[in-house]
Amino acid sequence: MTKDYFNKKVVDNFKASLVEDATFTPNEEYPILKSEFISDEIPKKIIPFDKSKEVKNRKDYYVCFYCADETFNKTYTYPKKYLKYLSTFAGVITQDWSIHEDLPIIKQKENMNKNLEVAYYYGNNGLKIIPNIRVGTDKIKEEYYKAIPKHSTIAISTYGFIKSVKEQENFDAFIEDVIHYLEPRDIIVYGAMPKRVFNKYIKYGVRFHQYDPYVTTKFRENHDI
Repeated sequence: MTKDYFNKKVVDNFKASLVEDATFTPNEEYPILKSEFISDEIPKKIIPFDKSKEVKNRKDYYVCFYCADETFNKTYTYPKKYLKYLSTFAGVITQDWSIHEDLPIIKQKENMNKNLEVAYYYGNNGLKIIPNIRVGTDKIKEEYYKAIPKHSTIAISTYGFIKSVKEQENFDAFIEDVIHYLEPRDIIVYGAMPKRVFNKYIKYGVRFHQYDPYVTTKFRENHDI
């Protein structure tokens, strides 16, 4: 990437400033997240971005993006504005632009790259981040994993992804890949942790930290459950 992209006189239509000073993976040039960007703490609470204005004690919460893409597209369009907003929280579980296997490969790569670009920008500007892991098809996953530091804390979401037996089998394979490639120290799980999927990994000593979706916790609060 040439210095012209980072020249302040050039209009940054391509959001190159998000990855200023980054190093990149060899082929797709995904920005490689630095180990020092990754938070050492386990979140006390987690709030989705689209509900984040509902909470008062912001420093109790990590903001996640396990919500509809259209609710947080503006964080890519106006990164500086939302960097300031997110800095009022304890930290961030990074963006989760959708990556479905039936999407064209180029669109999967585009969203994988966007997730990493904004994660890099936040980490490079002092936010405590926990990388959200979201990959595409098997043929493009390996290089993506090279952009995530090994032996760190990462986050995944099961919310809406494990309703059927087939979905649980696919998610099982995904977790196996994550552990194989990243050897994470801790895994944040937003959503349910069915025994069918997770038990064998718990037995192997992987440390999972489970958080109910915000809609579930809000329902319990409203009904004193």
